[in-house]
Amino acid sequence: DALSSLLGRRRWSLPPDEAVELVGALRERLLDSNWSVCQRALGLVGELAANADAHLDDLMSAELVPPLIEKVSNAKVAVRKAASQALSSHISSTRHLPGLLDQLLRLGVRSPDWRHRQAALLFLSLPNATLAAAAADAELRPPLREVVAAAVGALSEPNTAVSSSAAQCLGRLRGGAGWGLLVDELP
Repeated sequence: DALSSLLGRRRWSLPPDEAVELVGALRERLLDSNWSVCQRALGLVGELAANADAHLDDLMSAELVPPLIEKVSNAKVAVRKAASQALSSHISSTRHLPGLLDQLLRLGVRSPDWRHRQAALLFLSLPNATLAAAAADAELRPPLREVVAAAVGALSEPNTAVSSSAAQCLGRLRGGAGWGLLVDELP
């Protein structure tokens, strides 16, 4: 709370060296084994993402997105929820959405760990993570098509938790205005 207040007074703008230090400290806390430390850090990451300038957004995309994606599949519900909220905040404000979608596919939907696959697909099925409407943006169509193709592929997953999550994900994405643009070119 004190850090949020301090950053708010600075209009969420930090000199580059301080931004690097802050992101490094947040990354350490995201990787902390104490779930309450991690949960508090996730809350700050969500606030930071919503207010990040270009430099901070670059740092967050490079350093914080991988642990955010990992935390979406955490055993603690409170951590999963906080990670989903922080990742949603970053998705809605980042300048690097194609890269973030690539990371979400690589580290989540296509992970060798079924828990990560299921969690990433469930995350994509959340109302605040709906991405199909973004298909109107030509730059986002290729990574969104990859998301849809990966979800379609996950429907045949032998693990029913993953295949059910894929069905939920596709159901949510289908509700977006850009759905037709995404499925037209599926193999």
